[in-house]
Amino acid sequence: MPGIDKFTKWICKTIYRNTHSEKYHHNKNIWPFFKVERNASGQLGNAYFKRNKITNIELHISEKNKPLVIMATGPSVKHIDKLFFDDRFDYLGVNGAFSMRNVHFDWYVIIDRDFVRERLALVKEIVAREDLILFCTYNSLDSIFSNIEFENVRCRIKIFETASSTQVNRFLLSRCQINRSNEHFHWHENFGFSDKIEEALFDYGTVTYPALQIACLLGYKQIYIVGLDMNNFNTPRFYETSEDKLGTRLNLDFDNITHSFLAAQAYCQAHNIQVVNLSPDSAIEAFPKMSWEDLHHLA
Repeated sequence: MPGIDKFTKWICKTIYRNTHSEKYHHNKNIWPFFKVERNASGQLGNAYFKRNKITNIELHISEKNKPLVIMATGPSVKHIDKLFFDDRFDYLGVNGAFSMRNVHFDWYVIIDRDFVRERLALVKEIVAREDLILFCTYNSLDSIFSNIEFENVRCRIKIFETASSTQVNRFLLSRCQINRSNEHFHWHENFGFSDKIEEALFDYGTVTYPALQIACLLGYKQIYIVGLDMNNFNTPRFYETSEDKLGTRLNLDFDNITHSFLAAQAYCQAHNIQVVNLSPDSAIEAFPKMSWEDLHHLA
């Protein structure tokens, strides 16, 4: 049987909120079902769900020969010929990008617990892939193991903690203030970009931002992003219909999102990483834009 029944979780959340100060409350959904190991530096090691070990893999970083396509999920993806997505590229997907059935994803990022719950059938397919590495937060990890049988999660998992410009939400520990002098955190107009997943990844309101940090730290020097539209929040994502469209906060977080991508571009320029936005009408102006047709002709 998967997971945790709702009543048990509610009881545990109530106990946790009443016995822990507010700086711990981000853990209310995961106590006492998860335990986590940390190394001497305080960085995340393996985790346990109901005593079942979740191996938090070590990444083997090397400069990649292929360019990478980050598959975001804006409506513009529907206008790209499926033949464009061939083996010239490696692929990193976020959220519902797995619906692009002709794409073989090596990497995947899910940080939204609600996405797991609302798109459970799709997430079951993602986590069943033994050759895929899934990057996730403790919140998405909780949602996965609360709704999917442990033995059916066959992908490799890399857990990370998220940071804002002021604090880090730590897995089963209290929130802590961001260390502005951390050599792995790079700042541009008060927005951060991380080059080490073990320290934390910055999240300003869109999963594509942690995905871009992951792409850079994996060693990709040429990165293309599809579906980073950010200008049509009422339009269904490429894999949705108007009837099953999930809600979004992108319009509310838009200012932070646009500024964060400027920080990403500053980092990438300083480290000889080329990022191109393949959504020509995107509201994100941080990166040069190109149509998929033009890139297809260049290849």
